Amino acid sequence: LETADKYIDNYAASLQPELELGSYATFKVTDQGGGIPKDVLTHIFEPFYSSKEIGKGTGLGLSMCHGIIAQSDGHIAVESEEGKGTTFTIFLPAIDEMSATATLLQESVAIPEGKETILLVEDEPIVRRVATTILGNQGYEVVEATNGKVALEVISAHPTGHFDILFTDVVMPVMGGRELVEKFRETHPLTNVLYMSGYTDDDMLRKDVLSEKDAMIQKPFTPTTLAEKVREILDNRRLATPKE
Repeated sequence: LETADKYIDNYAASLQPELELGSYATFKVTDQGGGIPKDVLTHIFEPFYSSKEIGKGTGLGLSMCHGIIAQSDGHIAVESEEGKGTTFTIFLPAIDEMSATATLLQESVAIPEGKETILLVEDEPIVRRVATTILGNQGYEVVEATNGKVALEVISAHPTGHFDILFTDVVMPVMGGRELVEKFRETHPLTNVLYMSGYTDDDMLRKDVLSEKDAMIQKPFTPTTLAEKVREILDNRRLATPKE
Protein backbone atom coordinates (compact mmCIF):
# COMPACT_ATOMS: atom_id res chain seq x y z
CA LEU A 1 0.00 0.00 0.00
CA GLU A 2 1.31 3.43 -0.89
CA THR A 3 -0.06 6.97 -0.58
CA ALA A 4 1.36 10.17 -2.02
CA ASP A 5 0.56 13.70 -3.14
CA LYS A 6 0.92 14.15 -6.90
CA TYR A 7 0.69 17.17 -9.15
CA ILE A 8 -0.54 16.55 -12.68
CA ASP A 9 1.29 18.88 -15.06
CA ASN A 10 0.99 19.04 -18.86
CA TYR A 11 3.32 16.09 -19.37
CA ALA A 12 1.60 13.91 -16.78
CA ALA A 13 -1.81 14.85 -18.23
CA SER A 14 -0.65 13.66 -21.66
CA LEU A 15 -0.01 10.24 -20.10
CA GLN A 16 -3.25 10.30 -18.08
CA PRO A 17 -5.73 12.17 -20.35
CA GLU A 18 -8.62 11.39 -17.97
CA LEU A 19 -7.12 13.75 -15.39
CA GLU A 20 -7.29 17.53 -15.27
CA LEU A 21 -4.25 19.59 -14.34
CA GLY A 22 -3.88 20.04 -10.59
CA SER A 23 -3.08 18.39 -7.27
CA TYR A 24 -4.21 14.87 -6.40
CA ALA A 25 -4.00 12.49 -3.48
CA THR A 26 -3.04 9.04 -4.75
CA PHE A 27 -3.57 5.61 -3.24
CA LYS A 28 -1.70 2.69 -4.75
CA VAL A 29 -2.32 -1.02 -4.12
CA THR A 30 0.21 -3.53 -5.43
CA ASP A 31 0.22 -7.30 -5.18
CA GLN A 32 2.59 -10.04 -6.30
CA GLY A 33 -0.13 -12.37 -7.55
CA GLY A 34 -0.62 -14.05 -10.88
CA GLY A 35 -1.52 -10.86 -12.73
CA ILE A 36 -4.46 -10.20 -15.05
CA PRO A 37 -4.52 -11.65 -18.58
CA LYS A 38 -4.49 -9.04 -21.37
CA ASP A 39 -7.87 -10.14 -22.75
CA VAL A 40 -9.43 -9.60 -19.30
CA LEU A 41 -7.55 -6.39 -18.47
CA THR A 42 -9.31 -4.37 -21.17
CA HIS A 43 -12.77 -5.24 -19.76
CA ILE A 44 -12.34 -5.10 -15.98
CA PHE A 45 -14.23 -1.81 -15.49
CA GLU A 46 -17.24 -2.83 -17.61
CA PRO A 47 -20.45 -3.18 -15.52
CA PHE A 48 -21.67 -6.54 -16.79
CA TYR A 49 -18.33 -8.22 -17.45
CA SER A 50 -17.19 -11.25 -15.47
CA SER A 51 -14.29 -13.66 -15.87
CA LYS A 52 -16.05 -16.11 -13.56
CA GLU A 53 -17.97 -19.17 -14.61
CA ILE A 54 -21.78 -19.06 -14.66
CA GLY A 55 -23.07 -19.40 -11.11
CA LYS A 56 -19.70 -18.47 -9.58
CA GLY A 57 -20.30 -14.74 -9.24
CA THR A 58 -21.76 -11.67 -10.95
CA GLY A 59 -18.64 -9.72 -11.86
CA LEU A 60 -15.35 -8.25 -10.73
CA GLY A 61 -16.91 -5.38 -8.76
CA LEU A 62 -14.56 -2.88 -10.35
CA SER A 63 -17.26 -1.00 -12.27
CA MET A 64 -18.55 0.28 -8.92
CA CYS A 65 -15.04 1.36 -7.90
CA HIS A 66 -14.67 3.12 -11.24
CA GLY A 67 -18.02 4.87 -10.79
CA ILE A 68 -17.33 6.06 -7.25
CA ILE A 69 -13.95 7.47 -8.22
CA ALA A 70 -15.21 9.10 -11.44
CA GLN A 71 -18.05 10.78 -9.54
CA SER A 72 -15.39 12.38 -7.35
CA ASP A 73 -13.58 13.69 -10.47
CA GLY A 74 -10.84 11.13 -9.96
CA HIS A 75 -9.35 8.32 -11.96
CA ILE A 76 -8.30 4.70 -11.38
CA ALA A 77 -5.43 3.22 -13.38
CA VAL A 78 -4.25 -0.37 -13.56
CA GLU A 79 -0.99 -2.01 -14.56
CA SER A 80 -0.65 -5.77 -14.67
CA GLU A 81 1.44 -8.48 -16.24
CA GLU A 82 0.83 -12.19 -15.95
CA GLY A 83 3.14 -13.76 -13.41
CA LYS A 84 4.29 -10.36 -12.06
CA GLY A 85 1.30 -9.03 -10.13
CA THR A 86 -1.02 -6.04 -10.42
CA THR A 87 -1.01 -2.40 -9.36
CA PHE A 88 -4.11 -0.20 -9.04
CA THR A 89 -3.59 3.54 -8.55
CA ILE A 90 -6.43 5.82 -7.48
CA PHE A 91 -6.20 9.58 -8.13
CA LEU A 92 -8.54 11.82 -6.12
CA PRO A 93 -8.52 15.64 -6.39
CA ALA A 94 -6.95 17.35 -3.40
CA ILE A 95 -9.35 19.74 -1.65
CA ASP A 96 -8.87 22.33 1.05
CA GLU A 97 -10.57 22.28 4.44
CA MET A 98 -12.97 25.06 3.47
CA SER A 99 -14.33 23.07 0.51
CA ALA A 100 -14.90 20.00 2.67
CA THR A 101 -16.73 22.04 5.30
CA ALA A 102 -18.94 23.68 2.67
CA THR A 103 -19.96 20.24 1.35
CA LEU A 104 -20.95 19.05 4.82
CA LEU A 105 -22.97 22.19 5.45
CA GLN A 106 -24.75 21.73 2.13
CA GLU A 107 -25.75 18.18 3.11
CA SER A 108 -27.16 19.34 6.45
CA VAL A 109 -30.16 21.13 4.90
CA ALA A 110 -33.64 19.64 5.20
CA ILE A 111 -34.37 16.84 2.73
CA PRO A 112 -37.77 15.67 1.45
CA GLU A 113 -39.87 13.16 3.38
CA GLY A 114 -42.70 10.75 2.53
CA LYS A 115 -44.90 7.90 3.76
CA GLU A 116 -44.93 5.68 0.67
CA THR A 117 -43.76 2.05 0.50
CA ILE A 118 -40.48 1.24 -1.26
CA LEU A 119 -39.21 -2.22 -2.24
CA LEU A 120 -35.42 -2.07 -1.94
CA VAL A 121 -33.47 -4.81 -3.72
CA GLU A 122 -29.68 -4.83 -3.17
CA ASP A 123 -27.28 -7.71 -2.58
CA GLU A 124 -24.57 -5.70 -0.80
CA PRO A 125 -25.51 -5.56 2.93
CA ILE A 126 -23.76 -2.24 3.58
CA VAL A 127 -25.40 -0.47 0.63
CA ARG A 128 -28.78 -1.96 1.52
CA ARG A 129 -28.45 -0.87 5.15
CA VAL A 130 -27.43 2.67 4.20
CA ALA A 131 -30.32 3.07 1.73
CA THR A 132 -32.82 1.64 4.22
CA THR A 133 -31.59 4.01 6.93
CA ILE A 134 -31.78 7.05 4.66
CA LEU A 135 -35.29 6.28 3.44
CA GLY A 136 -36.53 5.13 6.86
CA ASN A 137 -35.31 8.35 8.47
CA GLN A 138 -37.38 10.27 5.92
CA GLY A 139 -40.57 8.40 6.86
CA TYR A 140 -40.80 5.81 4.09
CA GLU A 141 -41.73 2.18 4.71
CA VAL A 142 -38.86 0.13 3.30
CA VAL A 143 -39.21 -3.56 2.43
CA GLU A 144 -35.85 -5.24 1.76
CA ALA A 145 -34.74 -8.08 -0.52
CA THR A 146 -31.25 -9.38 -1.30
CA ASN A 147 -31.76 -10.19 -4.99
CA GLY A 148 -34.44 -10.42 -7.66
CA LYS A 149 -35.59 -13.91 -6.75
CA VAL A 150 -36.01 -13.01 -3.08
CA ALA A 151 -37.80 -9.81 -4.13
CA LEU A 152 -40.46 -11.80 -6.01
CA GLU A 153 -40.98 -13.95 -2.92
CA VAL A 154 -41.26 -10.82 -0.76
CA ILE A 155 -43.84 -9.36 -3.15
CA SER A 156 -45.97 -12.51 -2.98
CA ALA A 157 -45.82 -12.56 0.82
CA HIS A 158 -46.45 -8.83 1.35
CA PRO A 159 -49.83 -8.12 3.03
CA THR A 160 -51.00 -5.68 0.36
CA GLY A 161 -48.63 -6.39 -2.51
CA HIS A 162 -48.54 -2.62 -3.12
CA PHE A 163 -45.28 -0.74 -3.64
CA ASP A 164 -44.86 2.86 -4.75
CA ILE A 165 -41.31 2.38 -6.03
CA LEU A 166 -39.16 -0.61 -6.90
CA PHE A 167 -35.61 0.52 -6.02
CA THR A 168 -33.19 -2.08 -7.35
CA ASP A 169 -29.53 -2.62 -8.11
CA VAL A 170 -28.72 -3.58 -11.69
CA VAL A 171 -26.20 -6.39 -11.13
CA MET A 172 -27.02 -9.00 -8.46
CA PRO A 173 -26.52 -12.75 -8.04
CA VAL A 174 -29.32 -15.25 -8.82
CA MET A 175 -31.52 -12.62 -10.49
CA GLY A 176 -30.44 -9.12 -11.48
CA GLY A 177 -32.39 -5.91 -11.77
CA ARG A 178 -33.33 -6.16 -15.44
CA GLU A 179 -34.93 -9.60 -15.12
CA LEU A 180 -36.63 -8.61 -11.86
CA VAL A 181 -38.21 -5.54 -13.45
CA GLU A 182 -39.53 -7.60 -16.38
CA LYS A 183 -41.27 -10.01 -13.99
CA PHE A 184 -42.36 -7.23 -11.61
CA ARG A 185 -44.12 -5.30 -14.36
CA GLU A 186 -46.27 -8.31 -15.22
CA THR A 187 -48.22 -7.64 -12.02
CA HIS A 188 -47.25 -4.02 -11.24
CA PRO A 189 -47.22 -2.25 -14.62
CA LEU A 190 -47.72 1.25 -13.19
CA THR A 191 -45.15 1.12 -10.37
CA ASN A 192 -42.11 3.33 -10.87
CA VAL A 193 -38.67 1.76 -11.04
CA LEU A 194 -35.50 3.36 -9.74
CA TYR A 195 -32.26 1.60 -10.68
CA MET A 196 -29.01 2.12 -8.80
CA SER A 197 -25.59 1.47 -10.29
CA GLY A 198 -21.96 2.23 -9.62
CA TYR A 199 -21.25 2.57 -13.32
CA THR A 200 -21.13 6.08 -14.79
CA ASP A 201 -21.87 5.47 -18.47
CA ASP A 202 -25.49 6.67 -18.59
CA ASP A 203 -25.81 5.96 -22.32
CA MET A 204 -24.82 2.30 -21.89
CA LEU A 205 -27.22 1.81 -18.98
CA ARG A 206 -30.09 3.48 -20.81
CA LYS A 207 -29.49 1.30 -23.83
CA ASP A 208 -29.14 -1.96 -21.90
CA VAL A 209 -31.42 -1.41 -18.90
CA LEU A 210 -33.67 1.62 -18.78
CA SER A 211 -37.05 2.21 -20.37
CA GLU A 212 -38.43 5.72 -20.77
CA LYS A 213 -40.34 5.55 -17.48
CA ASP A 214 -37.41 4.26 -15.43
CA ALA A 215 -35.01 6.40 -13.42
CA MET A 216 -31.45 5.83 -12.25
CA ILE A 217 -29.26 6.97 -9.39
CA GLN A 218 -25.53 6.38 -9.25
CA LYS A 219 -23.63 4.96 -6.30
CA PRO A 220 -22.43 6.37 -4.04
CA PHE A 221 -25.42 8.58 -3.27
CA THR A 222 -25.88 11.05 -0.43
CA PRO A 223 -29.00 11.14 1.77
CA THR A 224 -30.08 14.34 0.00
CA THR A 225 -29.58 12.94 -3.49
CA LEU A 226 -31.52 9.75 -2.77
CA ALA A 227 -34.38 11.45 -0.94
CA GLU A 228 -34.76 14.08 -3.66
CA LYS A 229 -34.72 11.48 -6.44
CA VAL A 230 -37.38 9.34 -4.71
CA ARG A 231 -39.57 12.36 -4.02
CA GLU A 232 -39.19 13.58 -7.59
CA ILE A 233 -40.31 10.19 -8.97
CA LEU A 234 -43.31 9.97 -6.64
CA ASP A 235 -44.45 13.55 -7.22
CA ASN A 236 -44.12 13.26 -11.00
CA ARG A 237 -46.17 10.06 -10.94
CA ARG A 238 -48.86 11.75 -8.90
CA LEU A 239 -49.05 14.66 -11.37
CA ALA A 240 -49.26 12.24 -14.29
CA THR A 241 -52.05 10.13 -12.76
CA PRO A 242 -55.49 11.14 -14.12
CA LYS A 243 -57.92 12.47 -11.53
CA GLU A 244 -61.04 10.40 -10.93
